[in-house]
Amino acid sequence: MKTIQDLADNIQMLDANIAFLTPTVAIKANPEAMRNLKILCIGGEPPSKDLLNNWARSSTKLINQFGMGEAAVCCAYNDNVHDPSSSPATIGRPSSGAIWIVDPLCPAKLMPIGAVGEILIEGPHLSRGYLDQDHQASDRTKPAGFMEDIPPWLNELHPNREFTRLYRSGDLARWTYNGRIEYIGRKDTIVKLDGCRIDVVEVEHIARKTLTTKDAIVVDLLGVIDGKEDPCLAAFLYLSGHPENSETEELSLKDASQDPAALQKVVQIKEVLAISLPPYMIPTLFLLATRVPRTPSKKTDRRMIRLLSHKFYAQEREKRSNPPSDHGDSQLLPP
Repeated sequence: MKTIQDLADNIQMLDANIAFLTPTVAIKANPEAMRNLKILCIGGEPPSKDLLNNWARSSTKLINQFGMGEAAVCCAYNDNVHDPSSSPATIGRPSSGAIWIVDPLCPAKLMPIGAVGEILIEGPHLSRGYLDQDHQASDRTKPAGFMEDIPPWLNELHPNREFTRLYRSGDLARWTYNGRIEYIGRKDTIVKLDGCRIDVVEVEHIARKTLTTKDAIVVDLLGVIDGKEDPCLAAFLYLSGHPENSETEELSLKDASQDPAALQKVVQIKEVLAISLPPYMIPTLFLLATRVPRTPSKKTDRRMIRLLSHKFYAQEREKRSNPPSDHGDSQLLPP
């Protein structure tokens, strides 16, 4: 299947009544073309409000799922995604086992209701580990993995429990006051700039209000990967209607402030961000991309974007520190 229409045609031909799609795919789908579906499960990344609105008019029941391979894939679900009082990123309640919200730096500490912490998964649905690998997460330096030690609070809550397995997910969330879990983002999406904590997912969420569903934005902290002290909050920006886009040629980046077709959109994004966020959370550099790299599952490849953006920034920083003697043009980077 090469297109969304191919997917819809196959659903109708097979008379499928349940499917699982990533939000990236589901938002491009026409619900009417998939009217055979009784249930559509989405997962793998947080859904947008636009996606939920698009399927709200359909008779298909939408379920937001959360999980990973280590926990038999699905360990939480939200079957009430259209609740106006909850966030689109709400993953609901545990589907099996238990979910705890703990301090990301110290899993021996439980977080109170409403506070953001790391998702800790417990239950028989967890795997026993990785084949021929030692991948534990007994200390705060490891982003995710199976825990070797049982936290004291769990022993106090269940003193007679003989055996349990725990998995640190590396995902941030919080318990809401109605007993549901609201997904916040990955631990590696939280960055610090000049001592200030920045949730890049929050920045992206607000910025998307100015973009179409075919556009893309990924925010990251650049200038710290190579050990040099020149950090910069940057935004990788893809505009679907830009004339230089190409799905076949190699991805290229350039400073969006130097592109007349993109400059107006950059100004618009900054204005929207300034309404809700402090100045330090507004990107100072926008990198315009000719296409969006994707993973095999068609999700945005944040890792590849991070590597390409860091490489571009390092090269431009080198040009700035060694300006051409003939005063030729060079890319503009934030001071």
